[in-house]
Amino acid sequence: MELKLEHAAFTQDDFTISDISLTLHGGISLLTGKSGAGKTTLLLMLSSLVVLKEGTLSLDGRILTSHDSHIGIIFQYPERQLFASTVLLDTSYALRARGIGRREAEERAKEALKEVAIDESKWNESPFALSGGERRRVAIAGTLISDPDVLLMDEPTVGIDGYGYERFLDILEKLKRRGKTVLIATHDENLEEYAERVIVMDGGRIVRDSKSRSWLSFLASRLSTSCDIEAVAEAAVEKVRGLR
Repeated sequence: MELKLEHAAFTQDDFTISDISLTLHGGISLLTGKSGAGKTTLLLMLSSLVVLKEGTLSLDGRILTSHDSHIGIIFQYPERQLFASTVLLDTSYALRARGIGRREAEERAKEALKEVAIDESKWNESPFALSGGERRRVAIAGTLISDPDVLLMDEPTVGIDGYGYERFLDILEKLKRRGKTVLIATHDENLEEYAERVIVMDGGRIVRDSKSRSWLSFLASRLSTSCDIEAVAEAAVEKVRGLR
């Protein structure tokens, strides 16, 4: 799905972004920039959860004026998304709110929790009894269970331990294989290896939007080890096809 923000403006907490445009269509993109650059505000603008002051947000050409279930967002502080008495109830809430029976919703929640590596022994615990990294993964499970086509993440790797970090990278690989559109606001440079695109913000503006260094490094390595330009070109075409 193509998510497009056109000439949009929004104000949050005395911070204003104006006349900003961005199109996302498949793959994993990183949104970077120093603190206060406007990354979180831009995610909100793209989430369909807020009303724009100016401009439009569209999904596959359809103008969005309210929240759309095809778009999921994971906030920087997962405790702001968690509220139920147990991990299982919290994860299954989105499905139950859509009228899906409790038994089916909980079965699907169990699969989502397994996917983010939350141990079964913790499913009936309060989500607030978990570690910060575990809460973040529960929040991810609660979003993934709705199978959104577009997923927005705000600093998802902050506070995650080594094991949780590896599980998060596994999730990214699965989302990529499923053809999802993912935008991650982050300061984590290691994630660039998994991204096809890097968007840099400064002062509420997009100042750079380019292929990630990992993609460019791929082409550079092929050029440095081969004199067969045609073969390198074919490899580049295959790489591009894999990014779609």
